[in-house]
Amino acid sequence: MKNNLQSKVDNFSQALSKFSERWEALKPKNIAFDDRQAALDAVTTIKERRLEFDALAASAKSIEHECNLFGLPQPVFDVMHTVDAEITGMQETWQLFEEFLQGLDVYTRDEWISVRGRMPAFAEFLDGWAAKLKNQATPTVVSMSIRSDLEKYQTALPLLRLPPPTPPWRPSVLPRLFFDTHRTSRSPITHLTMQSIPQVHPWRGVLRRPLGGAVRVDGTTTRH
Repeated sequence: MKNNLQSKVDNFSQALSKFSERWEALKPKNIAFDDRQAALDAVTTIKERRLEFDALAASAKSIEHECNLFGLPQPVFDVMHTVDAEITGMQETWQLFEEFLQGLDVYTRDEWISVRGRMPAFAEFLDGWAAKLKNQATPTVVSMSIRSDLEKYQTALPLLRLPPPTPPWRPSVLPRLFFDTHRTSRSPITHLTMQSIPQVHPWRGVLRRPLGGAVRVDGTTTRH
């Protein structure tokens, strides 16, 4: 019986070693946060590895219990503590990113025109996240990416509040923001989503508005 238990310990050690190697190879590294799908895939990977690790941790406890019953020395699985700490740290970091995306999608998944009436709520959402990140003790790559997205949307907010542009779709009668987004996405301007807009312009300085007006980033307008 003791021989069988020792064999179980050895087999578990090999399985744990393989998991550790696979985790090292598959854990998210150098993710481009502007690639939303890649970022979401990273979140999924961490969740899947956590489930696998939790199953291994349960097996380890069972083996330790059996060793105690039969008077065998407690096995030492040092790598478990290292891997557990890494997965936990990444979970906490990426959970923040997932939470941000879920809240952002409430506004950005819909067509821009249909969301215009919710701009005050969207502004409140952006301000809330800005305050949350400001209070973060140690900035991470994820929080820096979120902050970058916040700045883009906050800068674009005055233009997002403008009335919908009307045909013809020419740069001379459209804010540059909408014209370039339309041209880049190849979607009708009336079908543009909020999500497509931040991929085009940093929105610095004064942008053109229909009928010869100009809209500053603070939302004020001027006439030529």
